[in-house]
Amino acid sequence: MRSLASENRPVMSVRFLLTLFTLNSSMILSGCTGSFEGSRPSAPMPPLHSASFASAIGCPEPTTPPAGQIDALSYMRAPEGPSINQFQYSLGPNPEGGTLATFLLYKLGSREAYEVYHYDQNHIYLQFEVVKQGNWIRQFDETTLKGRGLGAIWSPRFVVPGQSGLLSTSAFDYSSLQNGKWVNVPAESRTGFPNYLTLHWAKLDWGGCQQANVLRLQQEWEDRGRIFEYYDYEKDKGIVHWQWNERLDYLMSRPGPNPGEFIGFWDQGKNVFIKIDTSTSPPKAVQVDRTTGKTRALPVAYWVSYFTGKPAWYVATREQPYLDEGISVSSRYPVEPVEDYQIGGGRTIANLPHLYTVSAATGCSGVFCTYLENLYAFILGRSPDSAGMQYWQSAIDANKLSCAGVATAFLHSSEFRSRQIKFGDREFVVAVFQGLLARVPESEAVKNAVSLLASRKWTRADYGKFVLRSTEFNSNCKTRYGFPDGAGTLDAEK
Repeated sequence: MRSLASENRPVMSVRFLLTLFTLNSSMILSGCTGSFEGSRPSAPMPPLHSASFASAIGCPEPTTPPAGQIDALSYMRAPEGPSINQFQYSLGPNPEGGTLATFLLYKLGSREAYEVYHYDQNHIYLQFEVVKQGNWIRQFDETTLKGRGLGAIWSPRFVVPGQSGLLSTSAFDYSSLQNGKWVNVPAESRTGFPNYLTLHWAKLDWGGCQQANVLRLQQEWEDRGRIFEYYDYEKDKGIVHWQWNERLDYLMSRPGPNPGEFIGFWDQGKNVFIKIDTSTSPPKAVQVDRTTGKTRALPVAYWVSYFTGKPAWYVATREQPYLDEGISVSSRYPVEPVEDYQIGGGRTIANLPHLYTVSAATGCSGVFCTYLENLYAFILGRSPDSAGMQYWQSAIDANKLSCAGVATAFLHSSEFRSRQIKFGDREFVVAVFQGLLARVPESEAVKNAVSLLASRKWTRADYGKFVLRSTEFNSNCKTRYGFPDGAGTLDAEK
């Protein structure tokens, strides 16, 4: 969701020095392979609002953030299903093939605006940003990693929030639809695109009892220190807030029609202006909408840019809270893939996973459809086909297969056997775990299973049975996928 303006469109991240707050903004990365920069002083990160009002009326405190290392994926990717925050997430295979796990972020209630992310044990990557109604596509690659095609590093995967940051360098190809064909536009594309990433805990308060402790991803991608953005994620809910911050002198380089008024980056061409009062410290910033007559005080903070090393005042000229806005996205149609997009040596995004339920695409109906989708995505590494989904639905409806029996059939299929030959033990463990339990495995669980496989104390078949017999799998079958008997028997063992 990088917002890139014309010329050097900024992207987001900064280290800051805010005297009012003491949260350390740097972060430790576990197993990352990008460039690290940890020599400069850490910077604090302010909350969006004060929590004093909520505390005064007796609201319960939000869940305390966990101490130590976390898996950022559990915050940045929400479970599949109807969304309460205008976004929707879908699990699915890499649309270009390969073994990297993929998820789709479907944005703001539009089936034609989405992003494609990859993830592995080290990073979460942004690969594609698609806005079909705007007729443009950005395709990202990380240049600090060997090879291309992974996408740009969006965030480190396993981190201790509040410690050192990561310098990512990426490139992206911008393509637009011209005369019915996707054409690369070099003037809008970038190479050697730096982005300094930090993660920290922050607290959001929307008033009343709507509070959340969030994982804040801060990105400074504008190497002159003029702009940074941050994205706030809540565990198992995905993104809940976004904010764009402009350095005061950069904002004041765009004067408005009246003295003391200026034009925010996102307000150009609109009847919206920002009044700045620099006679106080901190400066005061008020946004004025001349069309509606509404005014709004804007947050101001004192930051030190990673790239310039210089402190400056920054104004939050645009922000968007997504949490609890009363918008529920529960549509049953698939995302709109770009069937004819093909660029850069045959790379394509024609084969994208479907959203929430595949009923519209495959004819499958029932709560177990997401279970089948997950097996196709992680065990077979592809989107489901209509005939296959209808076959499994018929077998389940006729009580011919238990929940575990369906999974066993996938694991014993010739398609998976051919696929897993290419897997190392770690890839195998992650694929089976995600396919059967529909979540990312803990790093310790992966380490233990790989050790047992490497020592030949377990075969791969043993590991599959171990997961199928787990309490978690039995519970998922019963409560999430609608099998009254839970996992049932491993039919293939009869």
